[in-house]
This record gives sequence, C-alpha cells and structure tokens, in this order.
Amino acid sequence: MGCVSCPGRDAIVYTIVTSSSAKRGYMGHQTIVVDRKDANMAQYTREQLIRISTLSNDIIMATLLIDATDYVGLLREFHNATKYIDEAKREYPQNVLIQNIAAGVDASIQDIQGYTPTQRRTAENTYRARINESVSLLDTDTEAYEFKAALLALAKKVAEAAGHGVFGSGQKVSQDEGEFLEALKRKLGVA
Repeated sequence: MGCVSCPGRDAIVYTIVTSSSAKRGYMGHQTIVVDRKDANMAQYTREQLIRISTLSNDIIMATLLIDATDYVGLLREFHNATKYIDEAKREYPQNVLIQNIAAGVDASIQDIQGYTPTQRRTAENTYRARINESVSLLDTDTEAYEFKAALLALAKKVAEAAGHGVFGSGQKVSQDEGEFLEALKRKLGVA
C-alpha cells in the first residue's frame, strides 16, 4: 500500500499483521501511517485506529458473503473494491482515514466458495458486528464523514460488481445486498 507522503519523524506508524486463512497459511499486513500534526487524528487511540483501519476489510467481507456467487463473480467483486479504494485515495489525498483504507479478504476466494450457507451467514454476521462496533468509534468531523461515505461507496461497488443472471448480466444488487447497503447507510449516517 502506498502513501501520499512519506512519514516524517513526527509520524506514528503502525503495522497490523493479520492471519488471513490459517488453514491455507495466508498472511497479510496493513501499515497505518498517522501524522501527529493532524489534529483530527489526535482523538483516536492506537487501538481505535487499528479497529477503524479494518473497517474496509470487514465491509468487503460482509458484502462478499451476502450472496453465493461463482469464482469469477467473487474476483469481480474484489477487483471493484480495490479499484474503488484507489479512486477514493486519489479523490481525498488529505484524508488520513481514507489513505489508510486497504483492500483485503480474511479468507481466500477458494475458502469463501466452499462455505456452506450456515458458514456464510455466521461469517457475515461476525463482520456486521465488527462493523457496528468500529463505526461507533468514528467522530463526526468532516474527515470521518468523508471516510464513512467512502466506506458506503465501497460496499456499493462490491455489491454492484457481479450480476445474478447468466454471465453476471442479471440484477446487479440482490435484495439481501440492498438491505445490507441500507442498514450500512443508516449506521454510517451518510446519504
């Protein structure tokens, strides 16, 4: 993950190492760079910043798990997520929260494909609970609002990536995805 500006000596750098899929041995990491001079970031503790930084991954995973789709559909959804994240970072170069968004999945695409409906629902509910907890940490300033809007747009991009008809040509957002997007919109408090 690149950063808009390299951190100086007044920056705080956190690296989060996540175990993506224990049975497949995948490991991932995310580096969070927070400029100490940024007054808006001062209100968050280290632990809160770590939780907030995982929101994008939690939203991607929750959205991916809502509907069972084929391998190509999952790849398309993940591709849309990474593409949108790059766009958001260019659009909001001064927003530290957005600059620390990372695209990742906590399980391999193959693992997700192999989930039973019960496993999918359990995992999705776990991500939804984490989203609810993490969103409550966000402040109400402009930076947090932009971040919340970017998170909602991220979820929409994932949901709209793969249709449910032949070759993905059908309805892009399923009823369950639409309900998730509405619930996320209310939770984030954005239009």
